[in-house]
Amino acid sequence: MWATFMVSSVRTSLVAWEEHARSVIGQFRAEAAAHPTDQRFAAMAAELVAASPEFRQWWATHEIVRAAGGDQAFRHPNVGLISTHLIQMRLIDRPSLKVVIHSPATRDDERRLDELLRCS
Repeated sequence: MWATFMVSSVRTSLVAWEEHARSVIGQFRAEAAAHPTDQRFAAMAAELVAASPEFRQWWATHEIVRAAGGDQAFRHPNVGLISTHLIQMRLIDRPSLKVVIHSPATRDDERRLDELLRCS
């Protein structure tokens, strides 16, 4: 979550940054509610409230998001726009952990991702 608000390259790479950022805050709030004695949530929220006007504004809305899904698009400096289908799954025996999967939305997106893998 920190990177969503504090790393400029993350902000510029996400096509729908505001939507993503608000969803991340809602998921963070849901996790914080599930762990009320874990002060790390409050500490991170306080740091982000102090550092990010957007976080401060959206944190005050008290929205809760259990899981994100749908499509997500990224701007990559070398291959251009990459669209993915996003799936989040929670592990049954460790519900505080989640697996996030991005799969290419189209054949062109798959080609762009393959190109990135070849270059790395």
